[in-house]
Amino acid sequence: MALDAYTYKNTFDIVKFGEKEYEVLFQRNLVGFQATLYRDANTNEKILAIRGTDAEVSFNGLDDILNDILLGTLGDNWQTNDLQKFYNDMVETGILSPSDKLTVTGHSLGGYLAQLFTIANEDKISHTYTYNAPGLLGLKGTLLNLFGTSNIKSNKITDILAKDGINFTNAMGLNVGEEIKVSGNSHAIKDLTQILYFYDMAISSGVNENAVTQYLSGFYNTPNFILKGSVASIASDTISQIEQIVGKANGANDIIEICNAYENNNVKFNLNLISPTSSVTSFFSGSNLSTPALYALVNLNPFIISGINSNAYSELERYKDEYSKNYVSDKAKMFKALMDTPKVGSYYDDYETGKKISYYTSVTDPDNTDEYNLTDTAYIFGTNKNDIVTASVGKANRIYTLAGDDTIKLTGGSNYIEAGSGNDTIDLSGIKDTNSVNTIYADIKDSKDDKDSGDDIIIGSSGKDIMYGGAGNDTYKAGDKDIIQDDDDGIGSVEFDGNLLVGGTWNEKEQCYIDDNNKNIKYTLNGNDSQGTLTVKFGDKTLTINNYSKEKQSLNINLAEQKGKEIAIVIDTTGSMQDDIDTAKQTARVIAENIFRTNSNQTQYSKISIVTFSDNSIKTIGTYTTISAFQSGINSVFIENGSQEYAMAALLEGMSNFTPDNGLSKEIYLMTDEPGDDNHRKSEVLARARDLKMGIAKMARSADLSQSDDNSVKINIISINSNLNHFKELSDQTGGSFFQPNSLSELEDALFELSNLGTSKS
Repeated sequence: MALDAYTYKNTFDIVKFGEKEYEVLFQRNLVGFQATLYRDANTNEKILAIRGTDAEVSFNGLDDILNDILLGTLGDNWQTNDLQKFYNDMVETGILSPSDKLTVTGHSLGGYLAQLFTIANEDKISHTYTYNAPGLLGLKGTLLNLFGTSNIKSNKITDILAKDGINFTNAMGLNVGEEIKVSGNSHAIKDLTQILYFYDMAISSGVNENAVTQYLSGFYNTPNFILKGSVASIASDTISQIEQIVGKANGANDIIEICNAYENNNVKFNLNLISPTSSVTSFFSGSNLSTPALYALVNLNPFIISGINSNAYSELERYKDEYSKNYVSDKAKMFKALMDTPKVGSYYDDYETGKKISYYTSVTDPDNTDEYNLTDTAYIFGTNKNDIVTASVGKANRIYTLAGDDTIKLTGGSNYIEAGSGNDTIDLSGIKDTNSVNTIYADIKDSKDDKDSGDDIIIGSSGKDIMYGGAGNDTYKAGDKDIIQDDDDGIGSVEFDGNLLVGGTWNEKEQCYIDDNNKNIKYTLNGNDSQGTLTVKFGDKTLTINNYSKEKQSLNINLAEQKGKEIAIVIDTTGSMQDDIDTAKQTARVIAENIFRTNSNQTQYSKISIVTFSDNSIKTIGTYTTISAFQSGINSVFIENGSQEYAMAALLEGMSNFTPDNGLSKEIYLMTDEPGDDNHRKSEVLARARDLKMGIAKMARSADLSQSDDNSVKINIISINSNLNHFKELSDQTGGSFFQPNSLSELEDALFELSNLGTSKS
């Protein structure tokens, strides 16, 4: 009502405050003086509202300000006569009866007049409420005599005062009623009204009055990064954030409208306020935060709303496993830091809210080329969307990117990373400091299941990296001293110092497994075949893979007791194969199943490459040592609709995947329906097939030229729906076979016999 008194009304106007309706019975709007008499349409209560200092409302404000100054210096006021006349006129015209009880309210100068009117007419007053009003200390006796009283104390007056900031008006004189000091730094009635609405909402939601004051005044008086501005803006910002959770204000965005909507719709919830003096850890600690508390922490809200169903909470529940115990602990540190003046060396960056503390100096490490910032530990918190983190802020960085397909690329420091679910790429190759120590969780660290796993890429630094890939088809690019700690499902691949690890066969003399691609790579397994620690040596460099399963051929690393075969399956994918590509792919599966059948119990080591050709697109799809990995590769083969078949070039591409002197017998299976367009290269193919080392020294990645392993290649031709007898020369001269089957089942029978022949001589 005190706020509404500043607005001009017509008699009989209806004013609504929330669900309540009030009728305007009388209003007087003189220069410097305005008062309105209202009647509660439901209870018939009469309320007298007296307008206060009008500096922000009209050009008459100068008169009101002068009146306030006179109150402070002389204890007198020009508007007392106006008030007396206003009241007398209402009685004389019958609008009021001399026996009517009034509720009186007023702000500033209006509150002063309300006090004066009340002490002179206590028998006519139910109660009086003033807001930031001057006191009556020093009031002249002549002014009291005007109202026929000399008593200046009343238990019917409540004086509500804003306690923060400088308020000259309420410092003038002594308030004669009960003083209630609330948070507030402004004299304006609008600001004070908003603050009181906040008090009412908070108290009705379970917060005591002192806690509300500590919250509002605490944020106003304490330098912080959470809530800034005036007390009214702090209250307004808090209500807006609360409504994002509650969502029951029907689109209202003003603090008064939101609070009225809650009251009108009977919206109930429990509220905890976190003030700058609160213990943050008391709100955000433990291994299992409630959803309301977690939401407050994630969004850096200094309050917790509980006891309500919220769409915001339902959304958070979808990702609750992403927030590990370490995330909660580190985010609570950021929350605490935001509550206070930043300390030198502080760095926190929260992508969810956009809040950031950056108080550091950039320096260069004298021992290496890494540039970092002078901070003990930098904390970076991502979102459940696709985050990109490229900052290397300090010598120690703790990074959480949660769900989404995230990219983390760092160039310095020692790092602790939780990338969360999704298909993440973690690239630490830019870190050249060999003393760097990094721990990388590419999936949810504390996940209880694999539903949120992703296909991650983890690229290590020049230092020591501990890599946790979790579930999913993960790619590890590791270096010296690195540890692959726990790949939950064993699906994926490992590159060690640029070499793809495929496994190898047992060497009795060296008592280890020797890689069949690179003889300088050696594997030692400690433990049993179901689970153990695999140590991989490459020269003087070491990689450790924990929880490795030989039985499951974890990470496509196949350790076998005998040497098997090295196969290249070469498939024509030009347009003429449109009707036969599925037959070709099924034929490839039959070959692979026969070859890998002996791999399944680790008795033999074999590998198969897939090559496709169409026009000038001649490429290796991949090389595989397990049937599951091969299935993924063959499923990615499709028609490319070319018209030129460079079959000889494709055969040479297939042989480029073979490793000389690795003891594996070598074969190619070519599947095509056309005679080919580069048959002039047939002699080149035959020369290569007779001895891989002839003219291809660049391919002998680890060749020991003194060895006498068989480096010849058998070429098998599968002619699909065509008479390709000119290819038969290739199979005849290399000891291979030529097939022109009448049916797929006939071909499968022949392939079963063929692919189980020709084992290693060693």
